[in-house]
Amino acid sequence: MEMLSAEVQSTARVYHEYWTDKYSFYTETCDAVDMVEVRLAMQARSQSFFVNDQMDMRRLQRANWKFERRATEDLTTAVHLCRSEVNALMKRVENSDNFQKIASTGLEVANKEKAELKAKVEELTAEAATLRQQVDGAVHEYIAHFHEMAECDGLGMY
Repeated sequence: MEMLSAEVQSTARVYHEYWTDKYSFYTETCDAVDMVEVRLAMQARSQSFFVNDQMDMRRLQRANWKFERRATEDLTTAVHLCRSEVNALMKRVENSDNFQKIASTGLEVANKEKAELKAKVEELTAEAATLRQQVDGAVHEYIAHFHEMAECDGLGMY
C-alpha cells in the first residue's frame, strides 16, 4: 500500500474506516478469509482508481501533445507567412531602389543633354550674332555700293 499514491492510500483508509465502523459487530465474527476478501475488494477498488488516474493522465498527455503539435504547426505557418511578407517587402524596396537608380540615370542623362544643348545654343547664339554683324556689314556695304552705283549711273559712266 505504500507504493500507491497518497490519494489512493487516503481513499483506502476512508473505505476501511467506513466498513469497520458500519459493520464493527461483524468484524468480531468474521474470520481471516473474510478479512482477505475485504482487503482484496478494497485493493481492487483502489487499483481501479489508480488505473483510471493513469488513463486520465494518458489522455491529458495525448491532448497536450496534440495541442503542442497544432501550436507548432500554427507558429510554423505564421513564421512562413511573415517571411513571405518580409520577402515581398524586400522585393518592393529593391524595385523601388532600381526605379530610383533608373530615374537618377535618366535625370543625369537629361541634365547632360541639357548642358550640351545649352552650350550649343550659346554657341549658335554667338554664331548668329557674328553672322548678323556680317550681314549688317554686308547690307551696309551693299547699300553703300548701291548708292555709289546710283551716283555712277547719274554721271553716265557706263
